[in-house]
Amino acid sequence: PSGVRNNNTARLVIGCIDAAIEYELCSTTNTNPALVVELFSKFQRFSDVLCTRCVDEHKKRVIGGASELSHMTLPTTLNVLELVLSDPRRMDNPDHALNCAPHDHTWFVAHTSGVSLWAANTAFVRHLLEIALARVTERAGMCEEPTHRVLHLAYIAYSGALAACARPLESGILDLPANLAKRSAKARSILYVAAESLVACTSVLQSRGKLDLLHVAVMRPQLMLFAPNDDPPTIDALLDAQYASALITGLRNTSEQMLAQKPVMAREATTVLTSLHAMCVQLSRTGNCCSNEGARAVIYKTMNETARWAFSLVGGELPGDANLLRNITMVLTSCQPFLQPETVFARPPLQLTFVSVPVDVRMDDYELGTLSRLIGSICTASRLLTNIEADPNETDEDEPNLGIFTARTIPALVTVLAAWFKAELHQVDWASTQLRRMSASELAERPENDAEDLVMSIQVERRVCGRIHSLSQLLLQLLSTVMPTQAATDQVIRMFHDLHRSFAHLTRTKLQCVQVPITESYIDCLSLICSTLNTYAHSMIIDKYGALVGSADTENPKKKTKLTSSKSAGKSHVLRNSTLVSSLVYQMELTEKYVGMVAAKHKTP
Repeated sequence: PSGVRNNNTARLVIGCIDAAIEYELCSTTNTNPALVVELFSKFQRFSDVLCTRCVDEHKKRVIGGASELSHMTLPTTLNVLELVLSDPRRMDNPDHALNCAPHDHTWFVAHTSGVSLWAANTAFVRHLLEIALARVTERAGMCEEPTHRVLHLAYIAYSGALAACARPLESGILDLPANLAKRSAKARSILYVAAESLVACTSVLQSRGKLDLLHVAVMRPQLMLFAPNDDPPTIDALLDAQYASALITGLRNTSEQMLAQKPVMAREATTVLTSLHAMCVQLSRTGNCCSNEGARAVIYKTMNETARWAFSLVGGELPGDANLLRNITMVLTSCQPFLQPETVFARPPLQLTFVSVPVDVRMDDYELGTLSRLIGSICTASRLLTNIEADPNETDEDEPNLGIFTARTIPALVTVLAAWFKAELHQVDWASTQLRRMSASELAERPENDAEDLVMSIQVERRVCGRIHSLSQLLLQLLSTVMPTQAATDQVIRMFHDLHRSFAHLTRTKLQCVQVPITESYIDCLSLICSTLNTYAHSMIIDKYGALVGSADTENPKKKTKLTSSKSAGKSHVLRNSTLVSSLVYQMELTEKYVGMVAAKHKTP
């Protein structure tokens, strides 16, 4: 390679070697494994030389790696990967669904043993995975790969690589196959590329609305899933829930075994958690609309176990990697509703004949307890970063190591919490809307001269108010703390804005339900939000946004000066902050307006 002075000549040589490799891989007869390994070695040497030469003005490489120089097609790559990363279930079971003519069990075992030289070459296997990953994620100017190939890659990445980490530890060290156990100081491991491939497949399927096929393709592979067929297989709801639960359990076990090996496998665990989060969100949506009692029981059990596992990760010593902590928090928030008792989750929709039960506020405390502890750790770290001493009455002997909470990691975690907070408030808004419909139904069914209270509507309002009160308690910790960065403060203010909007929606609903009295739960929420939280919010606005808003107000609009890029960016930041503050102030005034209207209608001071 050092003798090739022209980069275009090097590209031509690389292209010829790449074509020769694919030709050998596609050959059904007289395949020479040693020749493929030798060709790949030459391909790798020429690629390294070209990648070293091609740099930009900042001396950074333009070409990321050898996979970017390969033009190998995805079908060829998948066919080889299926042999070098073989599925143990297919190897051990002659009746496996994929063991059918002409590629039956005998053919698969023979070809797998025939390419053992390829499987032992870690660089070659990683190269094939990187090519497949690049083909799936290509967008601009390229034809998107069909869904059946995306499912095929997901099946290979999980069954051939990631599933090997899901086995229980015996000696405290992962008992991985030889090709997966090899690690390089410079290159990414096969497990890491396989995890990235599964994340890419999950993202592509999610964008196409076909994520519900992933767990079927991985846990119960069928030929029709890996063939160009637009009609997905019809699966019973209970079996579908079992396959999804099996995949989530496998990903959870894989992450657990990888976390046991941290910091060596911290990157791999972080990537696997991304796929686990996507599957938890998908299974949560399936459980909300599933009418099969058996499937709902399976979904609840799996999600409850996953939620408890995620809470155990943040309940003890916090991980030292910011991305890992963020992904754990995302999994935690996606599974958090399933910490409720199973009787609450499996309860049928409210009917007029439904016997109401007293609202137990401990359900919210049990469900949100660990999130409250995580927020408390964030607040404690924020006080330390802003040189504010913590309250000695709030110190905890079991306080985790706060070294992970820095000025760069706290905004990312608060952003995740803000997204979860907004999703919770969407459910509160939906429940407030149902309150109006339920009160109308109760009035229609009640006798004409009956003056009894609307018991069901009152219980629903108490449940909604209890949820708002619990969420307000979480937000109180953030509002009473000075955030270390402006980005984290912005997210806290947005959370408070969303809370005011949901409470205003509940208050507006009460205006349309005059027969529902003002309960103690509603008064508690009103006192906490419009008195305590408003006080902290005003202080935060003055401390963080006072100077910025004042500079925007005092600026002379008639003065025409040419601003530099930095001044323009600063001005945009000021205007954006002033818009956020004005929107919050407007929402607070709107809430007070609705509260006054409710007080006037119920003749309450």
